[in-house]
Amino acid sequence: MLDVSLLSESPAGGRVFRARTQDGHTVELVDATRPAERDRRRVFGVSTLLGCPVKCTICDAGGAYLGRLTAPELLEQLDFLVKDAFPDGRVTVAELAIELTRMGEPTFNDAVLDLLEALPGRWGAARVRPLVSTVGPAGVERWLERLLEVKARRFSPGDLLLQYSLHTTDEVARGKIVPVKRLSFATLADFGRRFVATGDAKVLLSFPATQELPLEPAALRVRFPPEVFAVKLTALNPSAVAAAQGFTGVVQGSGAPPIAQALRDAGFEVTVGDGGELDDPTGCGRYFSRELAPKIPRRTLVRD
Repeated sequence: MLDVSLLSESPAGGRVFRARTQDGHTVELVDATRPAERDRRRVFGVSTLLGCPVKCTICDAGGAYLGRLTAPELLEQLDFLVKDAFPDGRVTVAELAIELTRMGEPTFNDAVLDLLEALPGRWGAARVRPLVSTVGPAGVERWLERLLEVKARRFSPGDLLLQYSLHTTDEVARGKIVPVKRLSFATLADFGRRFVATGDAKVLLSFPATQELPLEPAALRVRFPPEVFAVKLTALNPSAVAAAQGFTGVVQGSGAPPIAQALRDAGFEVTVGDGGELDDPTGCGRYFSRELAPKIPRRTLVRD
């Protein structure tokens, strides 16, 4: 069983927990629900790896990669968050959103697919909506095919969500942010078309609203048609590595960045993160426990 303790709580209502596995490794999990949402939905985020081998240059979770979490460890994170929010262990809100975004590239862990298999109907929840967020590393095509199989077998239309963390429409800039071999925009677009079926939610294209990363609506539309893809603009959270790179975050809220309207003019549905994100420790890219993990890796690192 995981040994879990409260690590941080934000003024916006988000809570970060630190958990230690039985072999002494450290992960973080979050309840990112805004207070105004708590009567109708909960938003939980969990880690999928011990560290991350991708080492994105705006994310604190990269480096010191020590292996994959098991399916039971993934479920234990969620069981804890459910119990913390609902003491009797039964989800009573209309929707439970589960984001696989705290630490680790989920496509590097086959146990994530086992987790997704187990989620529908768990905890008595009326609706469980997992979000698989990936930077699109090369070599995960088999994993993505299996994701399609799980989606078709276990989820109603619109209940399993997919997000590409593209960061930018410029491939050179993307390579500087995601310093591993990557699936091309064309490959990601083709898979997104296959992922979206009748009644499904669109695939999300996530971009940090920061002036240092090019985002061209016309170029995006050519590669990712708006009838299949929607855009999510978020604040670039103040991770230590992003600050070291000189990135500046754009605060969202009452004044949406001009790029949001330009994207809408290009035909995209656009969601803009709210104003609390820059101060919220639950935000993607933050990781407070990077120095606490044991130095001995698990035997299986990325995948068999």
